[in-house]
Parts: sequence; structure tokens; C-alpha cells
Amino acid sequence: MSKLKPYASQRVLAPNLVDAVQELAKRDLDAFVTLYFQAMVLLMELDRAGYEYLMAGVMVETFRDCGFFEALEQLKQKLDAGDIQGAMERLEAIKTWAVSIEKLASQERFQVLLAEHEQAVQGRRKGVNRVYVM
Repeated sequence: MSKLKPYASQRVLAPNLVDAVQELAKRDLDAFVTLYFQAMVLLMELDRAGYEYLMAGVMVETFRDCGFFEALEQLKQKLDAGDIQGAMERLEAIKTWAVSIEKLASQERFQVLLAEHEQAVQGRRKGVNRVYVM
């Protein structure tokens, strides 16, 4: 059982720490991103069940927000109605979405983002202000 679940419903356990992290995010985004990834790796190492619980919640919200569950329901309705062509169209749309998510999470995409991030950091060091999308 995860150690995270009893605390998942509590908004703030250490308000000063949360304030410090929010200030870090505003002041130094690079340091905040580094801290975030280090915290997630640490959570995964110390409480695998808690990490999986957190990630599953993120996935469910993402699926819900993008209409994935609705698309599955539409697919089921088309199959129940015998509309094979309509079902195939829904299935193709779901497949296209899944492939796009896979590409977003790929190592290649990560390398592109990392290179963009490094360019942005170098630009800020040189006094150039650039915006990049993660």
C-alpha cells in the first residue's frame, strides 16, 4: 500500500515549503523543473505505489480532458448498432491520438525538448529572452 494515499486529499502539509516552491517556479523555472523531476524520481524510488497512484490520476484526467473515454463510448455504440464503418472511423481516430501521445512521450521528443531548453538557458545567460514550449 502506498504511503501517499492517506495524504492525497490534504491540500498543503507544509505551507512554507509550498510557498518556497512557488517562488522558485516564478524566479527560476529551470531550477523548478529540475526539482520537479528529481522529486518525481525520488517518489518513484521511495514509494512506487504512491508514484503509480499519482501518475494514474494524471492519466485519467488527461484521458477525460481529451475526450478519450467519450470516443470509446462512441466506438461501442457504433459496434452495438452494427455500424462497422463508423466504428472503424472512431477506432482510427483513437489510434491517431494514441500515436500522437506516444510521439510526445518519445525519447526523440525528449531530446528535442532538451535541446530547446538548453538553447533557452544559453540565451538567458546571454541576455536573450526566448520562449519555449514543453
